[in-house]
Amino acid sequence: MSEHYLKGATWVLQNENFKYEGVLDENGKTDLRNIALGEYEFTLSKKGYETKTIEVIVSPEPINIEVDLEPLPKPELVEEKPKPKKTSKKKTTKKTEKKVEEEVVVEKPKKTTRKKTSKKKTTKKAEEKKE
Repeated sequence: MSEHYLKGATWVLQNENFKYEGVLDENGKTDLRNIALGEYEFTLSKKGYETKTIEVIVSPEPINIEVDLEPLPKPELVEEKPKPKKTSKKKTTKKTEKKVEEEVVVEKPKKTTRKKTSKKKTTKKAEEKKE
């Protein structure tokens, strides 16, 4: 890696027969030992960076693999607009209320005066007088 080391980047070295995986140290390095000789694809990836794959040939001599990863473009902050509330498209009709005014007359009961009819008390004496 060049001036900028990607500590913690993951790597995969694989071909049809073998697959090796690891993580880069704080200096952006890893030690690959006991790798079967042959042609491989070397993939390096880290969150926030573009993943890159290159072809390498593993031979008995030590090799130094340099891979530069480009940072991913930062996403633009897009202000989310509130979603409009769903409204039902029901037809509504206005109901007209008719006010009916009723005049209610409450009559007070008339005072009725009863004619007092006096019943005559008849006594035996009165009956005798009539006779």
